[in-house]
Amino acid sequence: MIDAENLKASDDGIEAIIFTAEGDMRYALNNLQATASGFDGIITRDNVFKVCDQPHPEITNNVIKFCLKGQFSKACTEADKVYEEGYNPVDIIQSLTRVIQNTEDI
Repeated sequence: MIDAENLKASDDGIEAIIFTAEGDMRYALNNLQATASGFDGIITRDNVFKVCDQPHPEITNNVIKFCLKGQFSKACTEADKVYEEGYNPVDIIQSLTRVIQNTEDI
C-alpha cells in the first residue's frame, strides 16, 4: 500500500504503525491512512504517534530503564511527563505494557 499510494515512509514510521496496531491489520491500515492524510503522505514515527494519540514509547521506555536500574524517582518523573501531556493513565499503562513486552532487557 505504501508504494501503491506513493507514500514516504521511514523504517521507524513503519515500526510505529506496527506498534500502534497491536497486531490488528485493520488498525495498521487505518493508522497508516490517517497518518498519510494528516502529514501529506509522510510516515514517520513522530507523525504516527501524533495521529494515533498514544504516548511515545521512547518516554515509556525510559520509565522501564529507570525502574530496572532501581531509580524509581526518575521513573516517576518520566511517567509524570507523559501524564502532564494529557494522556489518560490507562493509555500510559497500555503503552508501558507494550514496551515491556518488546524489551529484551526483561
